[in-house]
Amino acid sequence: MRIILIFLAIIGMATTCKKEADEEIDGEGLVGKWVLKQTLLSPGPIGEWKNYQGPYVSITFKDDGTLGSPGWPDISNPYDRYQVNGNYITFYQNSSTDSLRSRYHLEGNELFLWGDCIEPCGSKFRRVR
Repeated sequence: MRIILIFLAIIGMATTCKKEADEEIDGEGLVGKWVLKQTLLSPGPIGEWKNYQGPYVSITFKDDGTLGSPGWPDISNPYDRYQVNGNYITFYQNSSTDSLRSRYHLEGNELFLWGDCIEPCGSKFRRVR
């Protein structure tokens, strides 16, 4: 349960300034801007997606392997690069050897990031302009 709360806290701290409403768009692949829409947290084997009500959270994946979202997923210790290997994304920091590995999958214009939790936990993002 503690791991679930830490994972969701890290995701929740990924805040950026929102200038105007993001327009959802169609696209392919991981590259682009994604906005957190729902989270999954379950104290047991079956979870339920809930609409995300916290601060604005976005991730921008650039085609050169960098992240365009300052402070993601932790504004005090941001990850600024990523690498995809199969069904996993590993986030890296230039300033240290720390990394964060997350299972992911794309389903249409939705990006799912799964935490390393015993119970189901994850984040659902939508592609935006």
